[in-house]
Amino acid sequence: MGTDITAEIHVLKNNFWKECRNQDCLDAVNKQSYEFFALLAGVRNEEFEFIPIVKEPKGLPEDIQRKLNDDGFEYEWNGAEWGISWVTLQEILSDPCLSLKHSENYLFKEIVPCLMQLAKLENVTFEQIRIVYGFF
Repeated sequence: MGTDITAEIHVLKNNFWKECRNQDCLDAVNKQSYEFFALLAGVRNEEFEFIPIVKEPKGLPEDIQRKLNDDGFEYEWNGAEWGISWVTLQEILSDPCLSLKHSENYLFKEIVPCLMQLAKLENVTFEQIRIVYGFF
């Protein structure tokens, strides 16, 4: 059975996080890449044995409205069933466990350049770009 990711990219502008609609970046972060999942969150990490950037899921950011069902339990977010978390581009780039050996990883070949370009286009810092994700 496979693992998939559901992810959004958010940009902080004028003190509000807004969802980014850049299709290239969205396609990159929503691609099924076990190497990316392993490096990002330790998911499907048996083959790679990476030290993940996000050690424990943080849940949804506070600014994302949570939807509760009649029993007071949170609905799934965007179809995600587990591992819901988020990470900024700055956190990815400054993770002390990352090394040059990861430079060929899908995260650094496809996602990071796309997010860096997005930051430039939006005229924001790397701390103002985040990926919100979960797995199913």
